[in-house]
Amino acid sequence: MSKKDKLEAALLPAIVVPLTEPPIEGDIDDAAGGIGPRHTESALVVYLVNPKDGVSAGSIASLYWGNRNVPVASTPIREGEENLDLIPLTVPAHRIVEFWANPVFGKLRRASGNETLTEERKYRVLLTRPGGRDPNDGIPGHQGLVYVIPPEVLLYGVNETTALAGVKILIRHWQNMHVYDLIILAWGSQQVLHRVQPGEVGRDITLTVDYATISAAGNNPLTRVAYQVKNAVGTLPDEWARWSVVSLIDVHLHQVRPEAPWLAFPDTDRVVDLAELGRWDVEIQTWVTNAEASAYDYITLIWAGVDSEGNPFPHTPIKPLNRAGVHSFEVPNALVVAIAEGTASVHMLFQKGVVEQPSEKLYLEIIGQLVRWPPPTIDEDKGGQIEPSNEATVRFPLQGSWLPNGYLEVIFRVSSPDNTIEHRVGREVDDIEPTPEGDMLFTVYPDELRRFDGHLVEVFYAHTRPGGRPQESLRLQIVVGKIQRTMPAPIIEKAIGGQLNPADIEDSAKVFAPASDTQRGDWVRMYWNGPLVRTNVAVQVVVDNSITEHDIDEFYVDNNLNETVAVFYTLTRGDELPRYSQVTEVLISRNLGELLAPTLLEAQITGPDTADLEPLRVQQGTQLVVRYVGMRDDDWIKPYMEGEGEGGSPDIPAKPGNQALQEVVFDITDTAIGVNIRDRDTTVVFTYAVTRGDNSAQHSAKLTVTVKPIPQDELAKTVIRINQADPTTKFLNLSAVTTGGTLHLGSWPFIAAFQPVAMVFSGFKANGETHNLTVWTLASNAVTRPWYANGFYQQTIAATYFSALGHGTELMMEFKAAVSRSTLEAEALTFPAIKYRVLGVPVVAFREDFTGAADAIVPVGSTLILSTLKIEHLSGTIDATLTTTAGNNVPGMCEGSVFWTSTSFSGQPASSVHRITPVQPVRKVKFACCFQFEPLTIIFYAHGGGVLGTRYYERSTVGHELHHWIEFTAEDLRDISYFTVGADDNVLLDFFEFSI
Repeated sequence: MSKKDKLEAALLPAIVVPLTEPPIEGDIDDAAGGIGPRHTESALVVYLVNPKDGVSAGSIASLYWGNRNVPVASTPIREGEENLDLIPLTVPAHRIVEFWANPVFGKLRRASGNETLTEERKYRVLLTRPGGRDPNDGIPGHQGLVYVIPPEVLLYGVNETTALAGVKILIRHWQNMHVYDLIILAWGSQQVLHRVQPGEVGRDITLTVDYATISAAGNNPLTRVAYQVKNAVGTLPDEWARWSVVSLIDVHLHQVRPEAPWLAFPDTDRVVDLAELGRWDVEIQTWVTNAEASAYDYITLIWAGVDSEGNPFPHTPIKPLNRAGVHSFEVPNALVVAIAEGTASVHMLFQKGVVEQPSEKLYLEIIGQLVRWPPPTIDEDKGGQIEPSNEATVRFPLQGSWLPNGYLEVIFRVSSPDNTIEHRVGREVDDIEPTPEGDMLFTVYPDELRRFDGHLVEVFYAHTRPGGRPQESLRLQIVVGKIQRTMPAPIIEKAIGGQLNPADIEDSAKVFAPASDTQRGDWVRMYWNGPLVRTNVAVQVVVDNSITEHDIDEFYVDNNLNETVAVFYTLTRGDELPRYSQVTEVLISRNLGELLAPTLLEAQITGPDTADLEPLRVQQGTQLVVRYVGMRDDDWIKPYMEGEGEGGSPDIPAKPGNQALQEVVFDITDTAIGVNIRDRDTTVVFTYAVTRGDNSAQHSAKLTVTVKPIPQDELAKTVIRINQADPTTKFLNLSAVTTGGTLHLGSWPFIAAFQPVAMVFSGFKANGETHNLTVWTLASNAVTRPWYANGFYQQTIAATYFSALGHGTELMMEFKAAVSRSTLEAEALTFPAIKYRVLGVPVVAFREDFTGAADAIVPVGSTLILSTLKIEHLSGTIDATLTTTAGNNVPGMCEGSVFWTSTSFSGQPASSVHRITPVQPVRKVKFACCFQFEPLTIIFYAHGGGVLGTRYYERSTVGHELHHWIEFTAEDLRDISYFTVGADDNVLLDFFEFSI
């Protein structure tokens, strides 16, 4: 067997991290699991698998989390803990950071000095929720989870033909979208699942609900459709809005099934409100026909309840089927309360032998407050304290939602990175006989309680369904014995920042036990556990509250040279179990020890000495933090930054070490970050060198940072426009730029004066020939000081460029900006292109002034057809006419024959609604409107029927007639509708002019 094989064979199993999401098949990052917000709601306790071989009191278990050189947690093995199956360790809360915990492993240092490592693992860490916070929690459903169902499906539902073709649903991309997010699309009782792949992040995704899924969900005029996202670490959306808005779809396939059951109590249609339900059970009823009663022997209620976390709570009572009519089933209150803010799919199952026939389904929403199980109580509790010498009887109520084969545990826990103690006792629910009052009882015996003596302990219980995750109760805090202060770590004289130089001691190293609550006669034993040699030195306390001094012979220092020694002490008082201090680890070294890679604040750890940096997190710059064991004030520390392109590797001034803080911080400016930003990932390497005395500089390990591009969504926020263009429709009407157009540019992240910029207009002439304009080049143009100061810049683009663009063509504006002084195109950012549809200057194509047209009456419901247009009289109280103006001439606006649309007599109101349609779609219409006394509304429609806009007119002075030239311009103007309402109202239309 090779040396490598022997090493691997000697490894302990990997650290056990509870509640992690399992590995994802095909994960290119090979994560062992996922860690999310649930791991930060209380102390995260992980476990080292105890080999038990050679493990005795005084052994130390250590946890490494994201750093293979410095443990984040250690705990001593105490008397009575040598045979624990799992040794608990607490992860410091500040160590749980996005996006990776890598590596994660443990080390067991036996009292004999023998050390064993565990296997290493890598965990994905995501602390945000898919979709973020619901932007409007006053509306049902998460407003940040958006999807699109085809309009025809919403309108007409799903029939056999539609189902056979499949229903395509577009899922819009959501906030906090990450690779391997799981889309869970619910179609009635069925689900369509899709795991987001690396190339799909930030994009909309289309899912197809196939025939098999639609058929399995069955017919229902109110089929519930919604979706949620569970990210790669198992986190669901906002706890107050787990699902998107619900759509109800009418599904009517060629299926013949018994009718769906209904909600008999509470009588609230499809919603069960727990506040209204109170302590009552839910009642479900169904109608059984004579044919069904004779065809089947049994009927089963299938209640498929699911809570807000996706945990199932089924209920399936069965009855003999011996009659037709109404049959009732009850769902216990506890099962309904357990799925607060969840859903239930309900149907009946008819059975005869192996033959089964499901009914149609009823979908229910359960609304109400999520209820946590109450904390346990302890019968022996004396005002928040129990004695470790007595048994502790833990009591809590049996919950109706617990399955008989569920596993029930009681947990006692003390958790801190320096001291973690845990005891668990558990059994299956049906192995425990409840008390007459319905309580479950567990007994914890003195042998276990003594381990917690002097500590404030959290006590809680947890229930685990088969194949599920534990669900925990609220917690009871109680003191076991008399509260004792945690004994602080020992102090090693001459040690600086965790390093002890053997040259600094004579004969022995002095180590102090700073326990402040010692009593005369106590024994304090100092343990010096090195991997090569080890010892312990006991000192008896002479004076109360005194600190003891322990001399560690230099032999045990020199013979652990270049190794790390674990130092701790115990305090024994009479026949009590020893108390253990926190642990100090000290490196024995004559020189600088290993110089670890620096840390870049705001960069997200991705692995050992690697990190990702999202530029938007550091727009004001960031800091580089240098830490190493044994830092001294007279150390001289010089950092280095090696990036890309011009200015990407700035000089960073050196600083002296800081012996007190054991860290030095260096500013990394926003400019230094910005010059390393590209349209692609770039790599920046951070190191530092330490010079101590006359020795040569020693260089650290490298931190390799991947600087990510600025997301295109963020660059799209930069205002890039032609001021004269319509910002909503993205139409550029050339009529608006006959004297030139104004190019407007805003600002963007990391903008600075003198950064090169480039702008190109790409368009087409009417004949299809390209028509481009280079406005700026990187080599000749840059951000000016006023641009940077004001946040925007404007420049006029000559009318000669716009005038040559063809009507209906596309104009594209492509902008690039460097975030350095580089003029190389490869080092500039490419912004999302801005595209406009060009509308040429409208040209008059035909006119209609009714000259020579014969007089005509146009009754309501009739149509007047001319060579240029048709006029439909849609509704009104009086006929319209085509006639001469007689004495109502208005020269140039109302002459000869006109279309007289409305009049009234004797002051009676009159109204008229017309639609005027030119013989072809036009872009502009202009006409005269005269003799209007009362308000007039003109509505303009697109060729496809959508409203383009309206014009509203009213007389400004009573008794005065108004004369208007009315015009409207749009790309595909088709119909002109208008109506008039009023008394003594006359509306005369003339001189129509249509342009294309």
